[in-house]
Amino acid sequence: MLRDKMIDQWIKELDREILDLQELREEFSGEKQEDMVRTLTDPDYRAEVGNIGDGIRIRRKNAGMTQEDLAGEIGISQPMLAQIERGSKVPSMILGRQIAGIFKCSMEELFEEAGV
Repeated sequence: MLRDKMIDQWIKELDREILDLQELREEFSGEKQEDMVRTLTDPDYRAEVGNIGDGIRIRRKNAGMTQEDLAGEIGISQPMLAQIERGSKVPSMILGRQIAGIFKCSMEELFEEAGV
């Protein structure tokens, strides 16, 4: 559970850094960006890009794995994996790469698998 909270915190911090970088770019260039930088903690953006969890669930089931099997291989709890598959949590880049590695695919292919 502590790891799950750490991952959530890391995503929030990364989103803040992205927004800070946008402000710095605007300050440096003197131009206001028309398009706001969108981050994974933005629910509207997540709805647009889709749910990587769908692709993870499809690949996991096709591999004949249970949530417990996959969670054990990547070092997270089964409830955390269930939340990722439902789309209520977003995996970190590191975790996403671990999952993609298990299924011998790219993270992009996990999104494509979900039909995004």
